[in-house]
Amino acid sequence: MTAVITQPEQVTPAWATAVLREKGVLAHGRVQTIIPEALPSQNSNMTRLRLIYSPAAPPDLPPSLMLKIVHTEPGEFGASEVDYYVRDYVDLPQAPLVPCYHAAYDGEHHVYHLLLADLTTTHQNNWQKPLTPAYGRALAEALAILHSRWWGTDRLQQTGIAWPYPQQIDRHLENVSRGLEPLLAETKEDIPEEWGTIIRQILEAHPRAMHTRMSQDPHFTLIHGDTNPGNILSPIQGETPLYLVDRQPFAWSFTHWLGVFDLAYLLGLWSEPPLRRQLEMDMLRHYHDMLRQQGVAGYSWAQLVADYKLCLLQQVYVPLAWCVNADDVQKMKWVWFPQLQRVMTAVSDLNCLPLINPYEDNHGRSHTYPI
Repeated sequence: MTAVITQPEQVTPAWATAVLREKGVLAHGRVQTIIPEALPSQNSNMTRLRLIYSPAAPPDLPPSLMLKIVHTEPGEFGASEVDYYVRDYVDLPQAPLVPCYHAAYDGEHHVYHLLLADLTTTHQNNWQKPLTPAYGRALAEALAILHSRWWGTDRLQQTGIAWPYPQQIDRHLENVSRGLEPLLAETKEDIPEEWGTIIRQILEAHPRAMHTRMSQDPHFTLIHGDTNPGNILSPIQGETPLYLVDRQPFAWSFTHWLGVFDLAYLLGLWSEPPLRRQLEMDMLRHYHDMLRQQGVAGYSWAQLVADYKLCLLQQVYVPLAWCVNADDVQKMKWVWFPQLQRVMTAVSDLNCLPLINPYEDNHGRSHTYPI
């Protein structure tokens, strides 16, 4: 039962019966037949497994399950997505995770599988769902539940991460900084001239601000890291229960950081400015309230807002990361260029630059760099 499934055909009726019995959902009877149905997916092998049970089986068993198989390159993803389901939140009953029946990771061959509930009749990803106050609050609440589980450096150390963890910052910047010149060359006719100067300033000053923030207090947590609308599942009808999927960080990605990063990622990169302006403070306030309800203490509203601004500045790294690979600079510009426009607008709207690079004029008055 610990072996990794590398091909859908390896899921036999006997194996599925054993899994369901171990999960306590198949007390009697057995899985008689499995009918696989391959599904389109970009970064994994997704298969819907339709299950036919013996007549003695209970009537309320799942009629189908989703099998996700991921073959990775060394340094990609690792065991994070398996840990997401079987370690990090396994003792958190209200965690906004899709029910998982089985998962395993093979570090030697860089492959893993997940056997998940099939929610295709009840849920959908949010690529086509506009951000609304109710949706924003549901997401803020879900993130607060996840983040509170590992809130604080004492809890984080239980995951095997020594804290402070400055190497994470350095590794991330070493990767994304390679996209700076390709991005500026590609956008020289598309963006205001001062944006190039500001992006360079962010890349120079923001890492220092991150190191400083890391040394200040213990309010850090385990983050999702990729809260794009496609990784958020909402009910086809209503707003809850909401689920977060596909936590697949690269080796250079942030995994332990400020919780509001996950909100800044969605709002700064994926939300159009008018909608972000309308909803972001309400979402942040609800997130802060929910953290306190989950037992997080000593984290002030003012600190949360400052952390949100720091994390908005950090979203500038995402378009840079897209431009590291020369093939993606033009091919994926339809993704990263709107992200750049949104995040630079957010940085301006919230006056984020003084957080990392304030300056004073000759009269001692504080100013920020214009965008």
